[in-house]
Amino acid sequence: MQTTKSIAKSIAVVGSGWRAFAWFTIINVMPGVTLKTVVCRNAEKAERIKRMYPHVRVVADIEQMESADHVLLCVNKANNIGVAESLLARGYSVFCETPAGFTLSEREKLKQYIGKEFQITEQYPLRPRYIAIKKLAEKGYFGKVHTVEVSCCHSYHAAALIRAFLQTQKNLPEITKTVINDEYYESDGRNGKKPPELKAHKRVMALLDFGDRRAIYDFSHAQYFSLIRSERFAVKGTAGEILGDKGYMLRGESEIPFELMPIYSGTDCSLHAPELDKIVCDGEVLFKNPFTGCRFSEEEIAMALWLKLSTELYDKGEAFYPACEGAIDSTLAAEIEAI
Repeated sequence: MQTTKSIAKSIAVVGSGWRAFAWFTIINVMPGVTLKTVVCRNAEKAERIKRMYPHVRVVADIEQMESADHVLLCVNKANNIGVAESLLARGYSVFCETPAGFTLSEREKLKQYIGKEFQITEQYPLRPRYIAIKKLAEKGYFGKVHTVEVSCCHSYHAAALIRAFLQTQKNLPEITKTVINDEYYESDGRNGKKPPELKAHKRVMALLDFGDRRAIYDFSHAQYFSLIRSERFAVKGTAGEILGDKGYMLRGESEIPFELMPIYSGTDCSLHAPELDKIVCDGEVLFKNPFTGCRFSEEEIAMALWLKLSTELYDKGEAFYPACEGAIDSTLAAEIEAI
């Protein structure tokens, strides 16, 4: 029987900042997509991109772009919606980096985009651990989920996680918040490790009350860059909870412990690359890395999975995360803390 090999989707990237380079790495390695064009106005960065990816066409303006199946937009958050609409007017399918709407008027405008042509690349609910925890929730480990505690990501990413686990759809909560100074050392950054530096950080703590469900938000942005501020994520329900990788559930009249177990390759006698292979709990695989061999971090797995799912659904006429959904995340974020 003859099989037809699928053709890789061509991707153009507009932008040359830190996030754009993260996408370059992912697209260049993951199957099913190919990096075709990069729009970069910075001459020095343009030369760097040409050296790194000689097969990619690098241009200085979107008017010089060739056709592509999808355009990934990675520009300044104050400009992303304007550039997105310019691309849409030219007939491109746009996958726009967060946040979805820097101003109130932009967020209101984005509510009209309910289809596949304009989507937001919100990756946090697709991080492997959150996929695994979501499956536990669907299996009833927590009973009726009514509370999430988020201290692992900021504003619109946190909003996306909260909405995914509490299933609040378009509902908006009453928000009570306070801001304090949290002083601690930063020792990491987007460009790697650096000498520890003591800094003051704005820490936002907020209660999001949806009525019968609630979320507790607690984050300072430099948590991303300091291992002395741990990531925390908890889900609580009527019959169980999980904090980090460990939890308890009520089974009959007994409280039963359980634990997520991430399994990595490249350890002990393994000759494979070091990367996440799967996450299991109670003898069941809750998450299987679809990109083994790519040596992706968990953040990169989430980004690649977003791109894979979005391109597949697009071909079926559906949207994975339309701009109207991202606008709700940004609306919550604007209330929690300034975007």
